[in-house]
Amino acid sequence: MEAVATIVGALLSVSFQALFDRLLSHDFVNYASEGQVHDELEKWEIMLKKVYLVLDDAEEKQITNPLVKMWVSELRDLAYDVEDILDEFATEALRRKLEGEPLASTSMMISKIKRITARLDEINEQKDVLLLGEGGRRTNQIRERLPTTSLVNEAQVYDRDKDKEAMIELLKLIFNDTTLESDLKAWVSVGKDFDVFGMTKTILQLKGHDEKDLNMLQLKLKEKLSMKNFLNVLDDVWTENYEDWTCFCSPIKVGAPGSTVIVTTRSHHVSSMMGAVQAYPLKELSYDDCMSVFAQHALGAPDFDGHMDVEEIGKGIVKKC
Repeated sequence: MEAVATIVGALLSVSFQALFDRLLSHDFVNYASEGQVHDELEKWEIMLKKVYLVLDDAEEKQITNPLVKMWVSELRDLAYDVEDILDEFATEALRRKLEGEPLASTSMMISKIKRITARLDEINEQKDVLLLGEGGRRTNQIRERLPTTSLVNEAQVYDRDKDKEAMIELLKLIFNDTTLESDLKAWVSVGKDFDVFGMTKTILQLKGHDEKDLNMLQLKLKEKLSMKNFLNVLDDVWTENYEDWTCFCSPIKVGAPGSTVIVTTRSHHVSSMMGAVQAYPLKELSYDDCMSVFAQHALGAPDFDGHMDVEEIGKGIVKKC
């Protein structure tokens, strides 16, 4: 039973983080700017945060409390329904974009959104009745992502050999050579906050430096990179603001031929805005590799061999992802 609870908890955690990410997407933010939809989605955000904060407690109590188990089940169903609405919106948004129609909400969509709001409100009331408390582990996790690094556990990377080969070939094309040599290398974890000041300091390797003038920092960076071969990796870029990008690029245009900035992003808007020489979209993982990834995070094991009793539950969850 404990393994089942662990898997369900992992599903809810992943589902909620995915919901927050999608609610903040470029298209959905534009869609939500309409009055009625905006008001409802503000309620969603508030209530989803409250529910998210009690997931740890619910995951533990559902093992011994059938009422909490029912609450978790209802919450899981609601998360699926919210995802369905977001999928429906994405499909409609794409259709309207292709046909040149304005992106506007329909009365049917607004009605569905309001029904979700009502269910969320009910689930929030039930959590109070069930005396579910906030778990400290989640308090600061909502919509906050840990900074990324260049280090990776290769044993936990699945089905990316072809992607790795393709990206190596991409680097070879950029540098027109079989080896990657660079005077300066920097890994910058960007995230949702495109902080030009902080990114510049990272590339300059000025940890703890008290310089507060962006102009002075950029002049220093320009001097450091001038006619040198460098490689900067900007990981997990979200901003679609062209002015942010041009501001960041101002001091790095002085590098030697072959200097490169590699950007990773989940948004095709970002890659097109940055004028990428060549974008490489990661392919979807196979079903078997998805199962391995899920088992690793839910059970701390590479597969379900030692947990056959919950394998079917895992398969059902992976098919939903």
